[in-house]
Amino acid sequence: MPDIVVKKTHDEPGETSLAVTVPPESVRAAEDRATRAYQQRARLPGFRQGKAPAAVVRKKFAEDIRQQALQELVQESWRAAVEQEKLKPIADPHIHNLKWEEGAPVTFELHVEVKPDMKLERLGGFRLTRTVPAVRCSSRSVTFGRVSVVIIARDVSSQPASLSSICGRAAAILSTGSLKPMTPVLATATS
Repeated sequence: MPDIVVKKTHDEPGETSLAVTVPPESVRAAEDRATRAYQQRARLPGFRQGKAPAAVVRKKFAEDIRQQALQELVQESWRAAVEQEKLKPIADPHIHNLKWEEGAPVTFELHVEVKPDMKLERLGGFRLTRTVPAVRCSSRSVTFGRVSVVIIARDVSSQPASLSSICGRAAAILSTGSLKPMTPVLATATS
């Protein structure tokens, strides 16, 4: 049986196009295999299952047989193309420009995304510098009625926390009972 002809028509770093030609003998063989598969499953009036003549089955299921044969030819061509061209596909191929006429070779184009060849210039020796901002802490004790609150404010800015901002935050903590709006403030209550 003649081989499937695969020729690379377009090649880019992440994409390849291939022109595929399947000889008529391979096409007929694929159609015969598809016909036999349908012949075994077909239930036609006047014939027992699997006993209908191939000509009757071909006439009744012509489009289905043609579709199954085409699917088999495309899969076979794809395997041949990957092996012949040493492709590293990252997706299934797309089929374009399909030409299939009776008694003639089947021709089509396969467009496929492939893994690009990448060569790294340098794998090590990088230097990173990391700057850490200065953290200032101030501790204040504030009394509200019978409740004494010790507040530790952490300020990542250059200015230390002021007493008025700390007292305002403490009042908000006592009234809501929640630390959510006060992410930079840690408070503990003592009585």
